Amino acid sequence: MKKLFFLMSAILLLSMPAGARTLWMVGDGTMAQYTDSVGPCGWVQALDASWKKHTKIINDADLGMNINAFVHADAYKKIKKKKNGSILLLQVGTNERKEYDTDLYCSVDSLVSQLIAIIDYAHKKKVTVVLCTPMAQPYYYDNQLVDRLGAYPEAIRRVAKLKCVPLLDLEK
Repeated sequence: MKKLFFLMSAILLLSMPAGARTLWMVGDGTMAQYTDSVGPCGWVQALDASWKKHTKIINDADLGMNINAFVHADAYKKIKKKKNGSILLLQVGTNERKEYDTDLYCSVDSLVSQLIAIIDYAHKKKVTVVLCTPMAQPYYYDNQLVDRLGAYPEAIRRVAKLKCVPLLDLEK
């Protein structure tokens, strides 16, 4: 998985002009930047150390981030401010499934329509979007694997295919 991500990222970044190499990451706590004292390490933290020389890395991932929070945090204004050729790495689908939390919940249909709108707008602004499925969340009950992500990963895969954008499948 790690090798695949670095290979995909390298191809995307090296194909861009040197001045336009900005990797902007938006997603939930599994990709967030943490200080040493806070605890776990988000999966993209390794990029900061190894790619800083070649790429400007902006990590806007945060605990509880979801598609609604991204859109309400002026996503379109932020996309508009990105340089031509920037890459938006967008990981959603973990927090949206939480029906008990009205701030986080987003139906699969709403997620799909919001992703399509974001991708269309980003493409108009010459920002490349890479979609990421949520990370697998292995959970067992009575020795049976329980699917905790529901239809969200598959919906993200469908959007990536429909809009012809790269997909980093962290669930599989």
